[in-house]
Amino acid sequence: MARNKELTTLRNEAIRKRFAELRKKNPKWMFMAILQQLSEEYFLEEVTIAKILSDTNEPVPAASTVSRICRAMASAAAGIIA
Repeated sequence: MARNKELTTLRNEAIRKRFAELRKKNPKWMFMAILQQLSEEYFLEEVTIAKILSDTNEPVPAASTVSRICRAMASAAAGIIA
C-alpha cells in the first residue's frame, strides 16, 4: 500500500535536515557512516537514504554505488563473523 505523499515528503525533509545536522556535528565522518546512522534512525536501507539525499545539492554518490558498498560491507562483516 502506498504511503501518503505528504507523509513521505515530511519524512524526506526530516532525513535531509538530520543529514545536515550530522555532517555539521561530525565533519570527519565519512558519507557511509552518516548513511548507516540515518538508516538506523529511520529504519530505511542506506540506498533509500541516498536516493532521498540525491534530491538535494549535497554531493551524494549514486544509489548503485551505495548499494555496491553496502554489499561489500555486508560480505566483509560476514567473513569476519564466520
